[in-house]
Order: sequence, then C-alpha cells, then structure tokens
Amino acid sequence: MLIFANLPLNSGENGLTLMLYNPQSGVQINAPSDLMQEMGNGVFYADVTQDITEDLRADVLDSQGDAIASDWLYEGNSVVGLARTDEEPEPVYTNVVRRNADDDQPLYFEWPTPSETLTAQKSINGAAYEDIVGSVSFLRTEAGANLYTISYEAADRPTDGTAEYKVTSGTVTRIIPLSVDTGGGGDGAGLYQLTVNVVDVNGNGLAGARINIDGTNIVLATDTLGRCVFNVDPAAYVLTCSPPAGYETPAQEVANVLDDMSLTFSLAESSGSSCTPPWIG
Repeated sequence: MLIFANLPLNSGENGLTLMLYNPQSGVQINAPSDLMQEMGNGVFYADVTQDITEDLRADVLDSQGDAIASDWLYEGNSVVGLARTDEEPEPVYTNVVRRNADDDQPLYFEWPTPSETLTAQKSINGAAYEDIVGSVSFLRTEAGANLYTISYEAADRPTDGTAEYKVTSGTVTRIIPLSVDTGGGGDGAGLYQLTVNVVDVNGNGLAGARINIDGTNIVLATDTLGRCVFNVDPAAYVLTCSPPAGYETPAQEVANVLDDMSLTFSLAESSGSSCTPPWIG
C-alpha cells in the first residue's frame, strides 16, 4: 500500500523513513520503518506492506532517526498531511479523574511508552492553559501499562469544579480531565475507578452502608443509589462492608483492579442484632 505525505520539507531531503504506530500501546506497525521517496512539490511516499486496519500515528524520521513531522493516519486512508513536530499534536482525552477537594495525592495516568520526558499545562475551570507548578514523572510499568504521575500542588488543583491537564511528549498529547467535588463523591488516589454497589436481595440500592479498603483508613458511605466510588491503583483490594441498620454484615469482597470496574454487595435483612466491623469509628 502506498502512503502519500504532503510534507512541509525542503526538496531533496534524503534518508527519510515513515514509522506507523499505535499511540495507545506504542507498538510500531511497520518495523522497520519504510523508506520515503520524493515525487516533487513536497509530496513524498512510502510503500507499506501492512494493511491499515486501525487509526495510527504516522511519523517521518530523518536520517538520525528523529521525528521531524507527525500526523494521524486513519483506517482506509492513504494520504496524510504531515505537520512539523513543532506544531501542536492532536490531543487524546482520557477518562475523567474524580477527587475530593481535600485530596493531596498525585494524579495517575497511562502513556504509550515508558520513561518519557513529559511536560504539562493546566486549565482550571475553563481558564487559559498555563504551565503546572508540579512535575510529571514516570512511575512504573505494571500489567503492560506505563504509569505516570502529576505531582500534587495546591496551585494546580481547583478547590471545586474541573480542571484539564494537557500532557505532551511533543509528538503525543493527552488531556486528563479532573473533577473536584467538595461533597466527597469519591476518595482515594489512583488511576482507575472502583465502583461499589450495595443492594438488598431485590436489587434496590441501600444508602448509608460504609465501605472500607482493608489495610487503609479510607471509608466511603454509599449514596441514595447505594453507590460509592474509589480511585485506586491497579492491584488486588479486600473490601469490607458495614451495613446500614437492619441488614446482615456480608462477607468481604476481593477486587482485582486492572481497569475501571465495579462490584456489588448484596445484603440480607437482619434476623437479630448485627455486629459493626471495628474499623468504623
């Protein structure tokens, strides 16, 4: 398959190659990169043997292997209008992170590749983007995911409302939305949302149940829908439920968090006195 590129480059540049990769996983599709030929008038092409069955990033590399232009290559399309890499790349939005107003933990997010030098800007409640006070750091690779953090700085967080963090490597840009709730809609610090539902035997939500992550002091109460949400890192967690009055204490549940997920406690009505778990004061 011929991939054509309109490049804002000087005619006669040699040694250019085209690299195609999935920006989510960082996996290169056409390894090694394909040599680009000049047709004239700023039009270059590469003969790619792989079928394009997904949306990819297309980078033009110079003879030193440095990316000098980048654009999206969409499935079914064979023409890209590659922009110089000093132009702002198209951003990808991540899932919304939800935190309490008093949360002072870092924000966690995934990136296609490990150990990148990333920069970030913030936009608080719709204001113009400006550089963050904190820093962006590579944390670790776990279960195939490259985890990074944005350190906590009070100046980078809204006291209520929303913020967006624009993180970029120069060729890949992601926007991480943050929602801050003074009412305590979620707690904990982490990359994924663990939603806990507490229901009766008929599936009706139960308000006022208290959920604890074993080994921590994090306790959340279920809302009127019988639900609460934790933000957690990928790991296995043991959850304990302290029921509202009139219901039996259920067995503990184990959540193996590798992505956003939910679990449900189903409570039977109490036939006598119930015992409240000791971790609730």
